[in-house]
Amino acid sequence: MDPYESEKEQIERLRRWWRENGRALLLGVALGLGALFGWRAWQEWRLEHAAAASELYEQVLDRRAAGDADGVAVLVERLAREHGGSAYEVMARMQLAALLAREGRLEQAEAHLRQAREAAPGPAFEAAARLRLARVLLARGEREAARALLADAVPAPFEPLRAELEGDLAAAAGDAARAREAYERAMEALAGDPPLARLLELKRDHQGVPPRSAAPAEAAGQEDGEGGGR
Repeated sequence: MDPYESEKEQIERLRRWWRENGRALLLGVALGLGALFGWRAWQEWRLEHAAAASELYEQVLDRRAAGDADGVAVLVERLAREHGGSAYEVMARMQLAALLAREGRLEQAEAHLRQAREAAPGPAFEAAARLRLARVLLARGEREAARALLADAVPAPFEPLRAELEGDLAAAAGDAARAREAYERAMEALAGDPPLARLLELKRDHQGVPPRSAAPAEAAGQEDGEGGGR
């Protein structure tokens, strides 16, 4: 999901996608597992639980759209109790953490992201929770802890976000050159998405150091000037 959209646009897109595709996704999983274990037995138990978790997650999206952090928290605890370790619990905790962070409740946001990371059912969910946790730690001023979370590899789709976070960490430490280099890596990874690349370019240029591509031109200009003076 585009991290630069407004909060309301992100939530609305997620809600629309989930309602259009969520159940189809569940059906595809059900068909695949049914072929292995028998449709009837699996349908009577696992699909029922997955559908219930999906309904709860839709309620999470509704409550987040309303800005109701306490309501989301109640649903998160229910998901953890009834569907612990599922993707639904992890996604719900990340939704709650986003609301809490927006309200300035960073310590609580951190706690939910740590729980989301522990419960993550796969590398993509773990990476999503880990990178969000790094951003919250950076907001809390815990730069070394945030940097440690960026040390491990992430799936390819998360590389631009990881590079951006490395840039943010470097910028916070006053290392403009390293920040620019990290933002440029993120821009290269987002070459097919000009609006996002442009926003990263603004971050890069805010560091106040000439782009690397400008350095040869400047050097050439200096040489021309020196040559003209001889």
